[in-house]
Amino acid sequence: MNAATAPAEQRPPNLYFDMTGETFEFQTSAKTGDGMFRFRWTLLGGKKGPPEHVHDGESETFAVVAGSLRIWVDGTPHDLAAGESLTVKPGVRHRFLNPTKEPVVVDVSLDGPLQEDALVPLAVYVGGRRKMKLRDFFVMIVHAGDVHASRPPSKVGTAMMNGFGGFIRLFGVKPLARRGAW
Repeated sequence: MNAATAPAEQRPPNLYFDMTGETFEFQTSAKTGDGMFRFRWTLLGGKKGPPEHVHDGESETFAVVAGSLRIWVDGTPHDLAAGESLTVKPGVRHRFLNPTKEPVVVDVSLDGPLQEDALVPLAVYVGGRRKMKLRDFFVMIVHAGDVHASRPPSKVGTAMMNGFGGFIRLFGVKPLARRGAW
């Protein structure tokens, strides 16, 4: 990474999504320094990571540290190897695949705090646990709808997510408090 990372004792705990084979290790807050949110993302072999999505307010850069990553940007696949990077501009749909059996390690940076406001409170809420509970999933859906860091690429998908989040709120599930700089 080009920027210095926050000392480990100040960083939020790692966030694990075992179902999608992802680990997020937070590096720098967008609320300090150069305004970039950075994390190291590990995606296990054969896994796809998050479904296709769009970030309306932030550019996202993927720099592969080790392994291989396929990123579809507006439907066009791009294969990245260690040492290669790609930036996805705001409003552009993208999705992923680790096409190998080995984990891919990627340094990810976003030029704003929205994705940080989505991921860091969830990491603190889950507290580094590797297994998420059903309630954690519901909290994540409601919180994502509150932050608006990313959305499904279609109007129908966005409406479904917003509707589901609204339904869950009827049962008392609330979004998480956003975190300050760390």
